[in-house]
Amino acid sequence: MSRIIHPTSVAPSRLARLLVWLHLDKLLPWLKEDRTRAKKTARKAGRELLESEAQYRQILNSNTSIAYLIDTDTACIVHANAAAAAFWGYPLLKLCGMSITDINIAPRAQLFKDLHRSQDGIPLRLEWRHRLKNGEIRDVEVYRRPLTYRGKTLLYCIVHDISAHKRAEEELRLAVTVFNTMDEAVMVTGPDQHIIKVNRAFTVITGYSPDEVIGKNQDLLSSGMQSPVFYEKQWETLTTTGSWQGEVRNRRKSGEVYVGWLFIKQVLDQQGMLTHHVAVFSDISERKATEDNMRHSAHYDALTDLPNRTLFTDRLRQALTQAKRDKAQMAMMFIDLDQFKPVNDTHGHDVGDLLLKRVAERMLNCLRASDTAARIGGDEFVVLLPTIEDVRDAMMIAEKILQALSQPFELAGHSLNISASIGVAVYPEHGSDEKLLLRNADIAMYHAKKSGRNNVKLYQSEMLASSV
Repeated sequence: MSRIIHPTSVAPSRLARLLVWLHLDKLLPWLKEDRTRAKKTARKAGRELLESEAQYRQILNSNTSIAYLIDTDTACIVHANAAAAAFWGYPLLKLCGMSITDINIAPRAQLFKDLHRSQDGIPLRLEWRHRLKNGEIRDVEVYRRPLTYRGKTLLYCIVHDISAHKRAEEELRLAVTVFNTMDEAVMVTGPDQHIIKVNRAFTVITGYSPDEVIGKNQDLLSSGMQSPVFYEKQWETLTTTGSWQGEVRNRRKSGEVYVGWLFIKQVLDQQGMLTHHVAVFSDISERKATEDNMRHSAHYDALTDLPNRTLFTDRLRQALTQAKRDKAQMAMMFIDLDQFKPVNDTHGHDVGDLLLKRVAERMLNCLRASDTAARIGGDEFVVLLPTIEDVRDAMMIAEKILQALSQPFELAGHSLNISASIGVAVYPEHGSDEKLLLRNADIAMYHAKKSGRNNVKLYQSEMLASSV
């Protein structure tokens, strides 16, 4: 679906109740029609009985709806028709003479109150619950009208089984409850991508009230951070499979961009035509931030924010693979700070940590965008140059770093002077894999330090023998 926001994913099973809710406009006319018909039936039968009491049995028996007469004094069923006997499951002879309290499960006091309620001759609608002979409970609506026969007050009752309607209403009520109370935002749109309905969680996540979005195109939620290709693939999957889920970035009313997990489902009518899209989404920004922080912590030095040994090794391997493929040269450096320990001993670790941060900044300023500097130990750093034209390129960058680090550091009211010893190894001359390059650059650094510090040494094969 083009530029629709996203979630949490939400479990697709929750959509069942939401889809019932979508067809509320189809169900309510059905309920209204049946109840209107029952009211008309009760009014007609009541008028006929009042006009000719002697014919009540014939009218009752000819009524195809469930109908019976109740004596209001005893609550006994005086007469019932075949439809009533079939509905309750009792033989007609047994049904006539039974008390309505044997059938209706309402408390006796409430039942008699209902029987004696007056509505000035107008059919009164009641909702009762009846127990059939087999024990099954049915919801019914009863339209009752009083009439006098042989000096006794009787109630002529028309019964309509509304169990299916009550179940449907309960499903609708439950669907609306789920819709309004679920933590995930829900947005219903028409085929034209205009918003029809949203829930409370939608407002919490996006900041938009229903009045601000209903009737508007869903594009108002787009952050503009996804490419057209992203939406094309989303749309293709949605139209092919009927649903789509994934991670998206959208914008709140405040302008803030958030990360959401979105599930979209198509809603089709009985002819298979698209009627709605239901989008369920959750805000996963905090979770994504936590994941990103954990990922960053796993690959970057906590103090200097330079790549750590793990990430540096991975980049070194990639650079070696590329250099081998292109038959090109690459280089790496091993850098050890001179006179760093006295800084820690004299000024404390806080100043020492601040110094390491400034060292990292100066090193980065000496490198190209494609180069990598990493901290692999206390005051030990490595630098990867993935492409060089000549060994002199590597030596020039190393000298640049050396000069940058030899300048005074003004930190916490102190002027600190340090230097560095740098060893350089070049692929393929000084090693064909990462272990050899690291080892030989380390050996070259050792010789730089041994030669008086504050200098750069390029690895030579004879260094290996003298370092053993």
